[in-house]
Amino acid sequence: MIDPLKLMAVINPDGTKTASTTMANSAQKQEKEIGVKGNKVVPIVFIPGIMGTNLWNNRTQKIAWIAPNTDTILSGIAAVGSFLSALFSSAKDRQNDLDGREGMISVYKDGPIGGGGLKEAISKDELKRRGWGGIMRSAYHPIMESMQNEMNSILLDNNLQGWWKEHSDHAPAEWGDWNSNPPLSKLPDEQGLKHAAEVRYEVWAGGYNWLQSNDNSALDIINFIENSVLPSYTSAEKVIIVTHSMGGLVARAMVGIHDCTEIYGVIHGAMPATGAPAAYSRIRAGFEGDGVQGFIARQILGPTATETTAVLAFSRGGLELLPSKQYDNEKQWLFARKKDKPFENLIALPESGNPYNDIYLSKKWWGLIPEENEKLIDPNEFSQTTSKTEWGFTPTKRDVFEDNIHMTQDFHDSIKKAYHSYTYVHYSGEAKELDLLTWKDVTWRSDWIGWGDITEFRITKDDTTGNIELDAGYKFTLAPKYSPGDGTVPVCSSASSRDFTTTQAAFAHGNNSALNPEVCRQGDFNNSAGYEHQNAYNDSKGRTLFATLYSIVRISQHVEL
Repeated sequence: MIDPLKLMAVINPDGTKTASTTMANSAQKQEKEIGVKGNKVVPIVFIPGIMGTNLWNNRTQKIAWIAPNTDTILSGIAAVGSFLSALFSSAKDRQNDLDGREGMISVYKDGPIGGGGLKEAISKDELKRRGWGGIMRSAYHPIMESMQNEMNSILLDNNLQGWWKEHSDHAPAEWGDWNSNPPLSKLPDEQGLKHAAEVRYEVWAGGYNWLQSNDNSALDIINFIENSVLPSYTSAEKVIIVTHSMGGLVARAMVGIHDCTEIYGVIHGAMPATGAPAAYSRIRAGFEGDGVQGFIARQILGPTATETTAVLAFSRGGLELLPSKQYDNEKQWLFARKKDKPFENLIALPESGNPYNDIYLSKKWWGLIPEENEKLIDPNEFSQTTSKTEWGFTPTKRDVFEDNIHMTQDFHDSIKKAYHSYTYVHYSGEAKELDLLTWKDVTWRSDWIGWGDITEFRITKDDTTGNIELDAGYKFTLAPKYSPGDGTVPVCSSASSRDFTTTQAAFAHGNNSALNPEVCRQGDFNNSAGYEHQNAYNDSKGRTLFATLYSIVRISQHVEL
């Protein structure tokens, strides 16, 4: 008997499959078939991190931000163009483009679209409709393609295919899971691969305005799901959320503030769950980076406090990445020390357990924006166009910034326990590779300490790259990174979601060290260096891919067929 001829299927926008063939004469006995599933469609919505969404300035009617892709020759050339443009952009130019005021920014949806790695034919128009053109291609499209491919090719003739055949027997602990979950092959059919194989998965991109509060972005994503994603499929009822970095805060706001019930589960990658001191350092000293690539990245993102403060002082989204009250179990994390006395604190903050008052609102030299640096806020003087208060005066630019800090505190409080009932997390906790270490604490370090009360001194010089001079000749420099993480988020923040019983799996990737022997769950497939924050989903060792696909299958058990 001749085996059936399996027809190539085309995926329609509504998730259905069609295939074409020609009529055959009666002498040809070969049957033709097309693989089918149940009617259930589950959209997967990917929510990127800060700077991972392309932005449009509604006021200037120009592109405000295109995330710099570097995965092809042409995109590399474009990145050089972005570098040259940034090199000659002033702080005023940057604030003018990245205008954090309400209503000024929206998602630019016509950015570069990948899709070249998809197994099934999905048109560029369809991918654009799904939002793929609104987010960073090089950092996110590869994992989105993998989800679209692998989640729709689990079984063929009841046999595991490709990636699943190779990985279904692997214990998640060998890939870094602290929760010691079972291999997929050990799950009952109704909870595992056979159940997931009956679902059709469609991957969407949830881009958002990362300058505004993550609270507002959460509402935007909910509206996107309710008005665009779910109506596209007659059988779709809920979505699975996959996030990167700050996108995790957006998803938690969806759950904790807006009570979104149209979610089966959430997968967080590289999330700064309780914030990251890197946000403080980058506002005080600009972005860091070594070598040619680091220099280019710094110029694009903001090389000094002059550029970063101009944008982030009025960006609630960026400010919400600062360490919250809950950061590192409410321990102090901002210090001033003499270089030869590393354990003797000249200052240790937050002193009251409140970083908002002690650090972010403080006008002292260690504050997020010290009094001497207020000139860096709002170089375009947009605050002068702000409506008068009910008492009849126009708020100063310092007033606007301080209001943003107060609202940041409110946001942190509102999501501190906000996790979906079915939460899965993965992150880098690398403890050896110097390039992947980050700030758990931030230390202002001095070679010389003279006389007087250091808490009362004022800044006399600030080069806006982390070197300051105070009264009486005190000179301080921001100390380098030294803590396990991914170059941006320290493991004490990314791993804090493990404290919640709703976290079903927690994959900690990377190497341990003698000083940090238990930050990663090392195993047969997690025995090498972690990965850099922005490219977490491009991990060359396949660990984030395993964590993501494993988690989608586990969440899918809650999908009613």
